[in-house]
Amino acid sequence: MRKINLVLFILLCQLNSCCQPSTATVQKDIKNDLGVNCISVNVNGAGTKATEYVNGGYSTFYRVSVSAILKTDIPGVTKIAKGAAKYTHAGGGKYNFVQYAPGTVEYKGMKAPDTAAIRAFVLSLPDYGLPQAGQVIDILGFNFIAGKEAVWHTLLSVEIPADMIYTRKKSYKELETIQQPYGLRLYRNTATEPWSNVSWVTPDHRSDNRMKKSLAVKEMGEYAMSKLTSWQEKATIKEAEKITAARPKVEIPTMKTVMDVYKWYHGLLMEGDYAKVEAVTIQLFHPDNIDKRTNLVEANAMIMLDRIKKVLTNDFSTYNKQYCSTPVIFEKSDNEVMWWNKDKTQKSFITIKNENNRWYIYKVGSYLWNFREEIQANITINTVCK
Repeated sequence: MRKINLVLFILLCQLNSCCQPSTATVQKDIKNDLGVNCISVNVNGAGTKATEYVNGGYSTFYRVSVSAILKTDIPGVTKIAKGAAKYTHAGGGKYNFVQYAPGTVEYKGMKAPDTAAIRAFVLSLPDYGLPQAGQVIDILGFNFIAGKEAVWHTLLSVEIPADMIYTRKKSYKELETIQQPYGLRLYRNTATEPWSNVSWVTPDHRSDNRMKKSLAVKEMGEYAMSKLTSWQEKATIKEAEKITAARPKVEIPTMKTVMDVYKWYHGLLMEGDYAKVEAVTIQLFHPDNIDKRTNLVEANAMIMLDRIKKVLTNDFSTYNKQYCSTPVIFEKSDNEVMWWNKDKTQKSFITIKNENNRWYIYKVGSYLWNFREEIQANITINTVCK
C-alpha cells in the first residue's frame, strides 16, 4: 500500500508539473504581450502556484519570474524589463495566460553619466537633497563607488552607487562619524536637459551588499553638543544669507522718539515700495521675531510681513489710497502708535521697543477696506484729507 501511495504521489506531482506552462510557452506569451520590440525572454526559476479568492470564488494561479529584452528608439540601447508571467488554471490540466506583471526596468547601453557634473549639481543644493539632513551635523564628503555601474531606470532617471561620510549625534554627549551606502538617484525633465532633482535611497541589498559603518565616536560636553547645528539648519542659514544679501540696503535715520519711528515707517508705507518696506522691517525686527539658530524670520513675523505686502501690492486699493500723508492719531503710548485711515473707519498700528539705545519693531499691522467691501472702500478712498 505504501508503494502504491508513493507511486500515486509521484504521478500526481509529475502531472501537476506537466500542467504548468512550459518555458517555451511562457516565452511565446510574453513576447506576444510585449509586442514587436521584444527581442528575447528569459524564464527565471520554476514559478509558484497559489489559490486565491477572486470575485466570489477560489482560483488557482501560476506565476513565474521573467526578464525581457526590448528594443528602444536609441541605437545600441536596450530595455531590460523584469516582471512575472501570470497564468490561471483553466481546468482539465491547462493554464491560460492572464498578463505580464511589470516589475523593474533598466536600460543597457546608455552613455555613462558625467559624475563631475553630478557632483557639482549635488554640491549646489542647499542640503545636498539629503532627506535626513535634519539628523546630520556635518557632511564630510561623498564618493561614487568605483567598479559599480550606474543603473538607468528610465531615460530621465539614473541611479549611481555612492558612499556618504557624515557626523551625527549618537547621544547627548557623543558625536559619531558614519559611512553610509546610498543609491544616488538623479532626475531630469528631458533627455537633453541637465539634472534637476536628486534623492538618496537605500541600496537594494539583493544586488548591493555594502553596509553602513561607524568610523569613529567623539565624546563632547553637553553644552558643546547643544550648540551644534544640523546640516539642514546650515543649509537654511546659507539660504537666509542669500536672501538677506539680495534685499535692498536701507539706511535707517537717527530717531529719538517712538513718534519719530512711526512717522518714518508710515512714510515708507505711503511710498508703496514693498521690497524697501520688507527690508526695513526685517532690519528693525526685534530679536524675538528672528530665529536665533537660522537667522530667518519667525512664523508670526512672516504673517505680519505677508499682511503688509497685501496692503501695499494688492490689485484693488493700496495703503496710500486709504490713508493720509499726515494721519489722525487714534492713540499712542510709550511703545505703540495707532492711527486712523482717511475717514476713521480702519486703523493701523506699530509697536516699538528701544533696547540698548536701538529701536526695534515688535509688531506692525495695517488694515484696509478690500474689494469685498467696495462701497465702503470707495468712501474711504474719496475722503479728502484735512
